Amino acid sequence: EEGDETDNTAVEQVTISAPANLVPGRVTVSDPYVADGTSPVVSVTISNTGTLSTDTGFSVEFYMSADSTFDTGTDTFMGSTTVAAVAGLSDVTVPDFTTLAIADDLDINANRYLYAVVDPADEIPESDETDNISAVGDAAVILVYDDENGARTYDLIVETYPSTPTSATDAPDTYMLIYEYNELSAELTELYSEDSGGTGSFAAITTVSVPAGTYYVLVYGFSTGSYGTMVRSSNIDTAYFDAELTGESEDPVQGDDTPPPDEPAVYYSLKAGEAVNRYLGSSDLDWFRVVLP
Repeated sequence: EEGDETDNTAVEQVTISAPANLVPGRVTVSDPYVADGTSPVVSVTISNTGTLSTDTGFSVEFYMSADSTFDTGTDTFMGSTTVAAVAGLSDVTVPDFTTLAIADDLDINANRYLYAVVDPADEIPESDETDNISAVGDAAVILVYDDENGARTYDLIVETYPSTPTSATDAPDTYMLIYEYNELSAELTELYSEDSGGTGSFAAITTVSVPAGTYYVLVYGFSTGSYGTMVRSSNIDTAYFDAELTGESEDPVQGDDTPPPDEPAVYYSLKAGEAVNRYLGSSDLDWFRVVLP
């Protein structure tokens, strides 16, 4: 029996560190135009959001998908690489990975997603094993084309849509035209026009078959406001934007209002699969150039 039974407990403060947690960031490519039979140059940054190191290296796999639903059973495995151990709360970049082989007989002329999968065999203990695959918004979008087919065509889709966030009072009623550019005569020939087809008052042209070449897209509005626009050539999700343009009474780029058949002096270039956020001011015209290889 003790004289004091109240002092038999010792207290020791223990700090519990969170395990490693690997999350792939945005997948980027040096050129989003990729001929079949060649290899895109791909980079991806991987974050360890846990406080502990991975201690060992791990693999990163790349897949090509025709849609926004990633599935290792149906999507095409492109290649893999190994990354050294990553300290806690640190990032590592897989730079200029060049051994992703696109089959020479793919014979498509369409956009595809490129996804990164980190630690696919779950060899690294992580606090969350569900975030090792690129989010669809971080997957790269490439245009794969059949360079051996001189008569190749593309199913071209050009859209305008609400920027995000936006309000009904800031949504322009857009009108859209597509022109084919003749390099010999330096003239534009109108191919298609549309004042509807998209969300609400936004115009969209879907789907038109066009041969390889240079095209110009003209967007103007019956009211002012911000909008997003995208060109694609397959079932690629429309990319909405984080923030609209605010505090601008006119389009940021002026002097782009030359009407056809003259080639626009100022334009934004859009590659298939890419999108931009723009603002239509009063009597403003926005030109975009699209090159399909």
